[in-house]
Amino acid sequence: MEAEIPSFRGEYKALRFAFETYFGKPISLKQRIIMSLMTVDELNDLMRREFPQSQTILEAISSRSSRVRIPVNVSHLRPGGTVSGPTMMSLADTAMYLALLGEIGPVLLAVTTNLNIHFVRKPEPERDLIGECSIFKLGKKLAVGEVK
Repeated sequence: MEAEIPSFRGEYKALRFAFETYFGKPISLKQRIIMSLMTVDELNDLMRREFPQSQTILEAISSRSSRVRIPVNVSHLRPGGTVSGPTMMSLADTAMYLALLGEIGPVLLAVTTNLNIHFVRKPEPERDLIGECSIFKLGKKLAVGEVK
């Protein structure tokens, strides 16, 4: 999965200033490898505010990774009692989006440019869907990751 990252030079400078003010010393993105710019609560609040239709819940965020959950109900099932493909794609897309925002901050205009999915096995309809995202490459304009 790939996501396009809009230019956020001004936002990065503001975030860097905030970190320098709070911690009292300059930081770089390389020094920030083990922490995310946004917390689980901040990202869940952002999702409720900006995407009220989404039922995805962020459970964990860390450096270049996220763990999300969709509580499955009858609205997610297709005929035959299986979880629909769009529900699984939504899980993957949201997991990548939140992992990315955890790294770059609240840049809401980050968009998905490519999403490939492999339906390996049928998910159980009575269990929540869980997606764990790992970002492999985080460049200035493009991020590449995987959701399992």
